[in-house]
Amino acid sequence: MRLRELFLYEVKAKPAAAEDDSMEKYGRPFNHPEHLVFFKGAAGTLEALGHFKEIASEKSGKTTVRRKWDGNPQVYWGRETKGGPLILAGHNQWGKGVKSENPHDVYDFIVNKSGNAKTPEEIEKRKQFATNFSNLYPLFDAATPKDFVGFVYADNLFGVEPANPKRLTPPTKEYPQGVWEFSPNPLSDTTYHVDAASDLGQRISRAHVMVVGHAEFPSFGASDREQVPKDNFDAWELVNGKVVINETKKQAIIDAQQAPIIAKESAIAKLSAIGLTADEIKALTGLA
Repeated sequence: MRLRELFLYEVKAKPAAAEDDSMEKYGRPFNHPEHLVFFKGAAGTLEALGHFKEIASEKSGKTTVRRKWDGNPQVYWGRETKGGPLILAGHNQWGKGVKSENPHDVYDFIVNKSGNAKTPEEIEKRKQFATNFSNLYPLFDAATPKDFVGFVYADNLFGVEPANPKRLTPPTKEYPQGVWEFSPNPLSDTTYHVDAASDLGQRISRAHVMVVGHAEFPSFGASDREQVPKDNFDAWELVNGKVVINETKKQAIIDAQQAPIIAKESAIAKLSAIGLTADEIKALTGLA
């Protein structure tokens, strides 16, 4: 796992009468460790190192590091009441708090109230995306338990963007049924590879849409800071070609040594105490 693929969630406990809510104003809900250096200088560097120490000290099966499938676009869906209609939305619609309880409303929002399509080609592409995204509604409605109350967030891996379909490679000696490949995020070079003969590969072969579920929200339009990781979708029916994959926890022991981290911590703490800036500390330690 590269440093830039490790996301840390900055949470600040705020008393009811708190005046300083600066943590709510900068960065993103999931910051990279190096962002803490820019936000807090030497103190942020020490905080980032503290996260690495925590990771290095964890044992197999008890880690808090999560593998995150990187997909696109984001999908939010759920029910407000038991037996109630499904509400489905994309990221922009979720952020604006606009609820859609049928495919037509999903399509209408994407085409007429979201995006910035101008040319005929852009408008047509937007309409095609709206059609594909709104087609998720009956699939997600059928797969979501009728008694489920709340909302789920997931990344799409294939089945929405026509430019990013699943692809089956030719059979080889090692993979006699081939390998399923998909590259869901146009802003990333990430391509996933799944053995077509595996259980997941067989599910992919039957699927029109694949998403990876990440977290649950208590209400529609809730902020990212309110999400709770969701690891189990076993009760959800995998029907009509829809696939949901659990967000799993990493079980392997992470190969990291604490001694170099502790040494850096000590050096930065001493240099910070005498009033050196982050740039000066970087020059002396190569880290801050």
